[in-house]
Amino acid sequence: MEIDYNRVAHEIFVYRMPRYRNRTFKHTHTHTKQTKTTKTTRQATFGANRLGYISLEQNEYTASLIHFATTYYSYIYVITPLIFLGVFVRWLMKPIIVASNLRERYIETTYYDPRSNRNKTFPTVYDPASKYLSVVVPAYNEEARIAYMLDEALRYLVARSEASSKFTWEIIVVDDGSVDKTICVVRDYVTRYGSDRIRLLRLTRNLGKGGAVRKGMMCTRGQYLLMADADGATRFQDLEQLEVVMGKLCRSNLEKYGIAVGSRVQIGDETKAERTCFRQVLQYGFHLAVSTLCVRGVQDTQCGFKMFSRASARRLFPTQRIFRWAFDVELLFLAQRMMDMPIEEVPVNWVEIDGSKVNIILDSISMLRDMFIIRVFYGCKIWQINRGMRQ
Repeated sequence: MEIDYNRVAHEIFVYRMPRYRNRTFKHTHTHTKQTKTTKTTRQATFGANRLGYISLEQNEYTASLIHFATTYYSYIYVITPLIFLGVFVRWLMKPIIVASNLRERYIETTYYDPRSNRNKTFPTVYDPASKYLSVVVPAYNEEARIAYMLDEALRYLVARSEASSKFTWEIIVVDDGSVDKTICVVRDYVTRYGSDRIRLLRLTRNLGKGGAVRKGMMCTRGQYLLMADADGATRFQDLEQLEVVMGKLCRSNLEKYGIAVGSRVQIGDETKAERTCFRQVLQYGFHLAVSTLCVRGVQDTQCGFKMFSRASARRLFPTQRIFRWAFDVELLFLAQRMMDMPIEEVPVNWVEIDGSKVNIILDSISMLRDMFIIRVFYGCKIWQINRGMRQ
């Protein structure tokens, strides 16, 4: 079929598309007849394609473009969901990968002794206790806040040890790959008080708060092991209440197991917890999820003020596999449901401190994921309890 391009052009640009009428008239009067015919033919071909005058077989170039566009968008529609699925699976599997591959890497096993001017190897939690109390402080970029916490703790610990020679103690600050001057601040305290009382454990890569606490607990020398946050949100003197409860729990069983959990929910007559309304609502929602999936009877699993007996630490921390914010839930889940350890909450004084590293939205979602993994992997016995595992 032979097409009269001039007739098609006239129909398109005069009758069907009147907005091009002036432009066509201008081209007709300003160009030569040959140029006019060439442009008109090209325009007519384009217009004829739009109106259906020319089929795909008669215009192979147009057909190839349409085929490419169709194929390209088809690939996008298929590949994009796969990319999002891969990102979600990687995010879901991240705690599992970390637990299996990074548990013993990027960790230093020595501390610096300023008196001998050399590094010494840390002891392990499997050794007999040589101190009454060990305080483990995980720190990540805490240059601005850790000095306040250490000053408060040292005032209390030094005064109490001077009053009683039986009260011996140590502080282990675990630097979780900080990029600020946290190490320099802690080293000043090590120089002033000596490495027998304060020790710095450096992790060359950020493992998360759970990973830092685990490593610090595995290097302790105390009969009782206290976990305390570096921001000093909990009044340090409240450890006396945890001690009383811990003594009662250890006497209740032959293995001397016991965990005393500082609680910002169970407020006593002389304790208080100051926090924002948003955190209060989040606390209740998180408690509902924790009690449903993992731990029952513990109202505040996330308070960073917990005390463990040495026997409990020997069983719990070698088994720990969650290294981020939900590690508290894993430890209490193991103690309550798999090891039958006694747990008791103790009211403590707590004040919200500015500078928290917690992203309320993202970290809450990650913690829900970790709790789901804890319940499934321990429930299906994919993760086993490591009874005799050492560092």
